[in-house]
Amino acid sequence: MYIKKMVCVTAILSAFGTFSAWALGEPAAEVINLIEPERAVPVNDDAVERAARIEAARKDAADKRAEEKAVAQRIEKERLAAQKQAESSKAAEASTQAAPLQSSKTENIPVEKGAVIAAKSETKEIPSTVKPDRGVTGNQVTSVDETKSSDYIIGPGDQIGISVWRDENLTRTVNVLPDGKITLPLVGDFIAAGKTVDQLKAEVQKSLARYTGDTAVTVEVKQSNSMIIYITGRVNLPGKQLLMANTNVLQAIAMAGGLNPFARKSGIRIFRQHDGTTDMYSFNYADVMEGRHLEMNIDLKRGDVIIVP
Repeated sequence: MYIKKMVCVTAILSAFGTFSAWALGEPAAEVINLIEPERAVPVNDDAVERAARIEAARKDAADKRAEEKAVAQRIEKERLAAQKQAESSKAAEASTQAAPLQSSKTENIPVEKGAVIAAKSETKEIPSTVKPDRGVTGNQVTSVDETKSSDYIIGPGDQIGISVWRDENLTRTVNVLPDGKITLPLVGDFIAAGKTVDQLKAEVQKSLARYTGDTAVTVEVKQSNSMIIYITGRVNLPGKQLLMANTNVLQAIAMAGGLNPFARKSGIRIFRQHDGTTDMYSFNYADVMEGRHLEMNIDLKRGDVIIVP
């Protein structure tokens, strides 16, 4: 009798487990495993693994979207900063160029012929106290033309114009700092000193390509301030002169207006800075003018100082 009762209980539990598996799915299979180990049903882990992979992929996608949003915000912030800087530069340039110019107004007042002649005579007698700065006027134009050569080496103090096609925010004029660097929006600092115009153009275009694509970039030297030599002493126009290509000592003295009558022609010295040291060269003006010791007539380099005693 006892055995029959146990068989009935086992049958009831088995039927309940089968119904639970049919109604509830996988959790019921675990119940059967506990009740009847000999009829253990394997638990399916693929669904759990698949759900974990889906959740990980969803998290990666969310992280990627957040990163892309942060990059876009940074680029937009830099673009706005560049636009603000460009507007400030334009305003400063406009205020500099808007200096009032004094103009003379001539009134058509009838005067006697003798008075006009007297006025002209008096004007001729007024001495001019302002010496023309050839290093800032005529020589500067010629020097800018020389900088268009592909072998021109950029130096500190030069004014560089950088134009980016169809992007006014990136188009600007910058000065080469004493450490040889220039700064541009989005891409930061560049070493410009010691490079040719073509080399600097290639570097700028490569760096901007990450933000603007394959955009045309133009680089030019607007003003050469690094190609400067200094001539002091007994010359007619002492001061700084913009150095043109292949300029020698004799040509530089001519650019300074020549020697004055009190100059000592045999004691001219040229001083040149080189690797932290100063080299000195002698120049005999009289000998070179007569065709002797032409090796003294050396080509000048930026920063050379000529002293005429």
